[in-house]
Formats: sequence, structure tokens, C-alpha cells
Amino acid sequence: MALNLRGRSFAESRHAFERVLSYEPDHTASIVHLARIAARQGRFAEMSLLVKQYVALNPEGDRKLEMLALQAFSLSDREEQERVLVQLQRASDPSLALAIWDVAIYANNLPAAERLARLLAAPSRSTDVRAMGHAWLAHLQLAGGRWQSAKAELAAIESFDHVSGLEYQALLSTLPFVPAQRAELVALREALGRLDTAAIPRSDNPSVFFNAHNDLHPLLQVYLIGLLSVRLGDIEGAARYAGQIDRLDLPAGLATVAADLAHSVRSQIDRQQGHTAAALETLEQTRLSTWYGQTTASPFYSQAYERFTRAELLHELERDREALG
Repeated sequence: MALNLRGRSFAESRHAFERVLSYEPDHTASIVHLARIAARQGRFAEMSLLVKQYVALNPEGDRKLEMLALQAFSLSDREEQERVLVQLQRASDPSLALAIWDVAIYANNLPAAERLARLLAAPSRSTDVRAMGHAWLAHLQLAGGRWQSAKAELAAIESFDHVSGLEYQALLSTLPFVPAQRAELVALREALGRLDTAAIPRSDNPSVFFNAHNDLHPLLQVYLIGLLSVRLGDIEGAARYAGQIDRLDLPAGLATVAADLAHSVRSQIDRQQGHTAAALETLEQTRLSTWYGQTTASPFYSQAYERFTRAELLHELERDREALG
């Protein structure tokens, strides 16, 4: 299902999942993925049959609510939506997160995803879960062109989780279509520089949706300062931070993503200097090699910023078919 990270449709994986079911008809993970693909492609009758099949196999399964939410919000079934919403209010954190993911990505229903994300941000949930809820709300607000509303969600995170709020605000503020003021960018860079990443506590939540950034904060600090430096026109500083990424002492599992993010900063430097082809060549050195669960939980692992940049570079080089992917 990581095909989309490479500019290819995740629907290309359909045949592989169908083949799994030909050998093992009750393989629930394949049923889930096929239901998602059917929903995204508008094949709603097929989706409903797959959801029904999953529920019959797993009447108490941990992904039942996810499948019911996918169906209800794909079909705009108001009565079923309300029934699912009641259940999701009491659902576990991972079950609710998966439902939001499906409704946003596969049902392509962003208003409904926003409604569900507000359940994740409810004060009754833990701080790391609420932080993710507000982060997703910020992304959804920005997707609708509402930067001030997105900033309000980021401010809500900072009120109880300064580090996460700062990291997400820095990431979104580097996007070229966001009207961030120079003073704001400088303040963000300075705030990131003051972070003592060694003192940041680890999340003890067992779900990857909420613990994906454990051990990642030293890397995010340097990476985000690098991106902010590029946007501020501090090319020398950005190059220095890209070099710092290469020298970070990180767990072995983070080596690939660290190298990718260093390439990203260097690509932005090339682009800032007008070297479009070189910027693309640098960015295409990224490997995007990580567990797919982390890519669903974190824009840093999925490299959303880098994929957006790659599309823009391809468009500037008149390679529009690749850019669309």
C-alpha cells in the first residue's frame, strides 16, 4: 500500500490482495485493503460486500468500526454515520485513528474526517492522543485553505504539548503556499534551537499513531531548522544543518529517514538558488524506506513535504505526467 509514496496509485495493489484471497478467502487484512481501494474508486457495491464479509468474519474485531466508518462516510448514509459516531466516541484511540484515516484518505470525505478528528482531540483523551487529533485538524484546515484555523489547532497543541506543537507548526510554515511572516519563521527557528531534545519524554502509548516520533526529535529539530533557514534565505546556515543531520547519533532504524531528510534540505538549497534539475536529482536520492505504519502516523516518515516538492519540481521541468502522480 506504499505505492502512493512513489507517485503510483495504491489501487495497483488490488490484484495482489485479490490473489491472497484466492489462496486464503478469510484473510482479513486483504479484505480491509480491498474495501479501501473499492471505496476510493467509487465501487461502492463491492466495498459494501467486503465490509459485510469482514464484519461476518470478525463481529468483535478491532477494525470493525474502521470498516463501518468507511462504508457510512463513503455512502453518505446519515443514519449509519450517527450510529458509528456514537460507537467511535467510546472507541479505543487506535480504532478511532484508523477510522479517521479511512474516512479522509479512502472515503475522501474531509468534512467527516474533521468531525471524527475532533473526537480524537477531546479533553477526555491523553495528551499524546489529543496532540495527534489537533495535528490532523490543522492539516485538514490547511487542506481547505484555512491557515488561521490551522494555526489555532497548532496553538491548541502547544498549550499542553509544546514540542509537538512547535514541530508541526514549523513543518506547515515551511510550505510554499503558506503566508508565514518572516518574524514568525525567525521565532520558530529560535524556539526549535532552544529545545533540549534529550529531555523530551517518550510516549508510552503502544500505538504507532501516537508514538511514531519517539527518538525522532533530535532529527526533527535539525531538519526543521534547516528548512526554515532555506525559507529565510540563510543558505549557509541551511547547508550547515544538513551536514549536522549526517552527524547525528541516532538509533540504527532511523538512518534511512535521516539521510532522506538531509537530501530534502539540500534539495531546497538547490531550488532556492534556481537549480531546478539539481534539486530534483538530489531529492530523488531519497529512499522512502520505512515501515508503512509509520508513514500513516507521521508526515515526517511519509515525507509529505518532500513529495509535494518533488511534484512542483517535475512540473517546473515540464514533466507534468510524473508530477500528477
